[in-house]
Amino acid sequence: MSIIESLMAEIKSNETDEQVKEICDKIFEEEQGKIKSIDSIPIGPNIFLSLEVKANSDEIARFICLEREASKTYIVTTWIKRTEGGVAHRIRAKECKFDDTKRIMRFYAENVKFINGE
Repeated sequence: MSIIESLMAEIKSNETDEQVKEICDKIFEEEQGKIKSIDSIPIGPNIFLSLEVKANSDEIARFICLEREASKTYIVTTWIKRTEGGVAHRIRAKECKFDDTKRIMRFYAENVKFINGE
């Protein structure tokens, strides 16, 4: 059983958006201690999950976020912070063309692994 499947087994809701939000909250609880630039993390009502990933040499921090565009419509975005004291800004967005929770979360995980070189 994969990590995503085990997290899904704990969720009682059948609504995709609620499932994604609950899984993202659980992942963030686990990963929060690994985030070095917690003060720069992108937040907002439609940003369900933000994780810090490996930054390039000209960046202070880089984040990969799972954002909801509309009900059951998601994008995976890349945010960077280039200067100390500056704010993170979005540089890239990839449309997530899946409508079920497992595929949405797998798409996000694949993007995080790709950026981290895994």
